[in-house]
Amino acid sequence: MKNNITNINEISNIIKQIRTRNDLSQQQMAKLLKCNRSTYSMWEISKNIIPISYLNRISNIFNINIDYIVGLSDKKDINFNPKEINYTILGQNIKTARLNSNLTQQKLADKLNTTSSVISDYENGKIKISTLFLIEIAKNTNKSLNWLLGKTK
Repeated sequence: MKNNITNINEISNIIKQIRTRNDLSQQQMAKLLKCNRSTYSMWEISKNIIPISYLNRISNIFNINIDYIVGLSDKKDINFNPKEINYTILGQNIKTARLNSNLTQQKLADKLNTTSSVISDYENGKIKISTLFLIEIAKNTNKSLNWLLGKTK
């Protein structure tokens, strides 16, 4: 797993490359993702951070490693189970990864500059996690997004 700093511009560049390499307009890509073209455009030009659910859709539709899309891996093609996000499973996997990394909720919260109650809410599937938080959890627990999302074992 690469451990460089992921930034929104890198993600935006990759999703634009995916779109253009598949000869799709922003409108066509937005239709595939089931969002508005203007919403998609904001992700592609780094004005907004693309939600993890849409990154997951891109990964599933184009059969591309989600860790590659966010800059956590150099491997574009891997075997994974394309599926929608189940936030209960995601929360359980976050907790397992945290415990396997010998991190308390407070220690992980400190690393992410948040509170332990937010980590608890993520682990219990009570709130949807932001893309950048999930990437940081992956980095801090040395797990892939595919594993956290339940797409790989």
